[in-house]
Amino acid sequence: MNFFCRKIVQTIYHTYRESEVRVTRGCGWVPHHKECYKDDNSDHLGTVCQCFQDLCNSGDTVDPTTATTLFIAFSICLYFLR
Repeated sequence: MNFFCRKIVQTIYHTYRESEVRVTRGCGWVPHHKECYKDDNSDHLGTVCQCFQDLCNSGDTVDPTTATTLFIAFSICLYFLR
């Protein structure tokens, strides 16, 4: 079985508030015959793309020091708020 990367960009339409964009990255195992295709219905518009090279589906990176600092700060807040 050959796994590959898949990226889904969806615009979710809301009736009473502003639309929002969601990006989902993941792995796939059943490829579509097109590299990218659109998914459109009444409540969202999506673009699905698949790629087969290493690191073709990268997102923004988070600096490990920043992530650790935020985790510690959050933990301290939870400790004092209980």
